[in-house]
Amino acid sequence: MGEVLRLFDPDVEPEQERPEAAPVALLVDGDARDAIENDLDRNLFVEAGAGTGKTTALVRRIVRLFATGRLAEPSQLAAITFTEAAAAQLRDRIRAALERAAVDPAPPTAERDACRVAARRIDEAIVTTLHGFAQGLLAEHPLAARLPPVFEVDEGIPAELEFVERWAAFVDDLLADPDLTDDLEVGVTLGLWLPRLGEVARRFHDRWDRLVDVDLVDPGPVPPGDPAPVLDALRAAIGCIEERMAGSDDRLVRHLEETVAPLLARYDDAVATGDPLEVLRALAAEAPPAAANKGQKAYWGDQKAVVVAALETAKTAHAELLGGLRQRVLARLVPRLAQFTLAWADERRRAGRLHFHDLLVHARGLLWSDAQVRSVLARRFSVLLVDEFQDTDPLQVELVFALAADDPLVLPSRWDEIRLAPGKVLVVGDPKQSIYGFRGADITLWNRTRRRFGTDVVHLVQNFRSVGSILDWVNEVFDRLMGEGDGDAQPPYRSLDAHRVSLDDEPEVVLIGGPAPKGVRAAEVRLHEAADIAKVIAALKRSGRAVPDESAHAEEGATRPLRFDDVAILVPTRAPIGPVERALDEADIPYRVESRSLVWRTDVVRDVLSLLEAVEDPDDEVAVVAALRSPAFACTDVDLVDWRRAGGRFDPTRPWVEVDEEGTMPPELDGVAPGVAAALATLRSWHERRWRLTVDELVAGLLRELRLVPLTFAQRRPRDHWRRLRFVVDQARAFVEAGGTSLVRFLEWARLQTDEGAAAVEAIVPEPDDDAVRILTVHGSKGLEFPVVVLAGLATGAPPTITSVLWSGAGPEVAFSVLGGGAQFTTVGHDDAKAGAKQLEVAESRRLLYVAATRAREQLVVSVHHASAGGTGAHAQTLFDHCQDLAGRWRPAELEAEPPLLHVERAGPPARTAAEREAWRTRWDATI
Repeated sequence: MGEVLRLFDPDVEPEQERPEAAPVALLVDGDARDAIENDLDRNLFVEAGAGTGKTTALVRRIVRLFATGRLAEPSQLAAITFTEAAAAQLRDRIRAALERAAVDPAPPTAERDACRVAARRIDEAIVTTLHGFAQGLLAEHPLAARLPPVFEVDEGIPAELEFVERWAAFVDDLLADPDLTDDLEVGVTLGLWLPRLGEVARRFHDRWDRLVDVDLVDPGPVPPGDPAPVLDALRAAIGCIEERMAGSDDRLVRHLEETVAPLLARYDDAVATGDPLEVLRALAAEAPPAAANKGQKAYWGDQKAVVVAALETAKTAHAELLGGLRQRVLARLVPRLAQFTLAWADERRRAGRLHFHDLLVHARGLLWSDAQVRSVLARRFSVLLVDEFQDTDPLQVELVFALAADDPLVLPSRWDEIRLAPGKVLVVGDPKQSIYGFRGADITLWNRTRRRFGTDVVHLVQNFRSVGSILDWVNEVFDRLMGEGDGDAQPPYRSLDAHRVSLDDEPEVVLIGGPAPKGVRAAEVRLHEAADIAKVIAALKRSGRAVPDESAHAEEGATRPLRFDDVAILVPTRAPIGPVERALDEADIPYRVESRSLVWRTDVVRDVLSLLEAVEDPDDEVAVVAALRSPAFACTDVDLVDWRRAGGRFDPTRPWVEVDEEGTMPPELDGVAPGVAAALATLRSWHERRWRLTVDELVAGLLRELRLVPLTFAQRRPRDHWRRLRFVVDQARAFVEAGGTSLVRFLEWARLQTDEGAAAVEAIVPEPDDDAVRILTVHGSKGLEFPVVVLAGLATGAPPTITSVLWSGAGPEVAFSVLGGGAQFTTVGHDDAKAGAKQLEVAESRRLLYVAATRAREQLVVSVHHASAGGTGAHAQTLFDHCQDLAGRWRPAELEAEPPLLHVERAGPPARTAAEREAWRTRWDATI
């Protein structure tokens, strides 16, 4: 599912590490590295900063475990890491290290022989993701885990499609439940939108184990609301108008006469109908207005305070009435959502069709409920190594600690009371890189686990990735942002020590932008930022800057000129992508969008989705107009206006009001915007064909008929546009292979992929022969590194949360916005839970900055463009303010307007008349 904490994802590249370039004893953290390698009878908790070579340290320990006989058999080793790609890389590195140790003349013969045997049999070791590890445990003991003897795991598209189908069936049952009819009517009247409930159900599904022991009580039918306190307060306010005031120019008098009195009349009319829903509709449509600063005290005397108080009373009573009703509606629905979630989870268990999260839940349940199985597995695994521990959750900790117990036959009631067998566990991670809270990772577990290890904690701080001046800036800034930490929400900052020196004497941290003039809007700030980013990249490329040559045949210390693909633009959210793409296009800078979550939001993909939405639902005029304006049909706004004015409609199945049974085009439309008429006919044709084709056939056929692939050659970067079209076709094919059958379901699934945070860790495999700037989300860049990083999109904070599910001791606390925004449906305890969640959210956003900044090897460019003081500058303003005190740690970018890097012949101005466009299309058709 979109929100599952994916501890493996085949599309994510593993951490890129550099071998230690000096003997361990000479490193500032040499003692810690020596402990990891040689203290084999100690359980160790390793905090490894970014770029410190933690995988190298893990591999050294594994080699020593085999060499010393601490591991007699490879099958006794379980090494658990974050992604499938990282696991494959780790296995290869273990094998290579064992092979080197087997021929190293320094160790004793017995150690060399042990390493030689281990290298040959290393495939017997368990080197996998935590989900893969859990799946293996369940496959060996399915009956003990209450599973069928053979089970399968649905992941990705199949799991998401199953949720969509299940949710649709649940909604049908919900609407047919006579016990809920009246309450649903109240909810819908107050802005309830069922897709919002679907988002809550999705979050319940992702963490369904937390619903198991929660007692959610249905409070019974929603009582009718009493509007009297609202109406009485409004009447009291209006009653303060004296005869002498009638018709006065006083602003408060006019406010009462022209705004409050008509509103009260509308409320009274609704009450007079005797229909409680009509009353709620009236109350939900308009809230009582406040008095603000209206009215002169000299004119009103003491009565002004009475009026203001009455209006405030009305406003408060209105909010409490509607808020209370929304709360009661939600209190009736949440238990049913929980029942739906748990019933489906149990059905998956009985059917043997598990989802990712099910693997962890059932594996944890197996180990904690069956002492015999736990004892067998604990004896098998002599060593458990866990990587990326900062992104763990309670299920994963309980699973690992149960296997590492000194006495696996008897467990205490809590995981943090388990006594660990000596030398059995090593966990490694960096709490400053914990950025997956939205997927269930619990940073508070880091400190709880750290305390459990007592003095067996070591730190890796020698950074082999970034040059010294970058780390100087990172240390100064994040020591201020994180400092001594914030309880369990934020770990204390531990400085990194640089192993590399800069090739240049100047600071390698470059700042662009600053506070914008007052009145400049956020959209304009993003445009200025994008333009500056393009200028910086162009200047870097033009300068011929040297970067280390790390190709296979390069000599040590060799350099080469910087290429475009050495530059990565990292963004925390998707908001800045559009302006950045356009700015790079204008500067003729090649680029490619690599995070799959970003590709779904590109103009090319969105245009294709608009076409498909118009094909699926011709009644959706918004989708139809978007399709007409897309490059596929290239209808101009003038064409659309002419068509509408002449009596045309934006409905492919009925493009005009029929004047006869044959549906002949009315004479007034003849010759008007022929491109629009032809486009509507094409959409109608595909709408009629959609039932006869599979989704992938429909998508491929539509793109082929509209010649969208040849059209990409009109773009500056045809390869990118063609790749994005291919991406949609590939996704449609994967959808069909996963069992998807209808276009409407494909579009629903595609919309899920465009949600902020969906698939945030997925990266598209890069194309090494394409020299282009790389654009990724910060989440997508996790585990990667780049010669030059441009950190952008810091001018605004995270988008507002529309749907929120927080977990407290009493169970789930839910909130989501009403249709149209503004007010919210909330459970009783949500506001209290939100305070703690906000603290965690702010702390994680700072860690996201740290992850981004530590991806850079040679140069870090930070955009601090933000609104002027008083605006919502978010991190850009914070970084700008801190940098004012850090002279010498950074330098401003030198931005000058320069000619484009590439010189591409541009076509002449586009044809302006319909005849010219039709002539151009004729020539185009003849050409291709």
